Amino acid sequence: DFKYPEKPSTVQIRTRPTGARIYQNGKLLSLKTPALIQVSDVDTARITLESKGFAAKSIQIKPFEEDLFFDFNQGK
Repeated sequence: DFKYPEKPSTVQIRTRPTGARIYQNGKLLSLKTPALIQVSDVDTARITLESKGFAAKSIQIKPFEEDLFFDFNQGK
């Protein structure tokens, strides 16, 4: 059973195509992919990515994850 670090960790989020909007815990961030975000606990680890012309993708970032890549073209 993993626990989130006591200090916020940085996660790099990349998408294909780039420029996806990022929501963290339901709040739209002023960043677009690629971006670095801070994750401090299970609530802030809920990420939704939106790219024009594709269905939104919700992701739960795992503890200690440092890099996240999502290809909207493949739906993975």
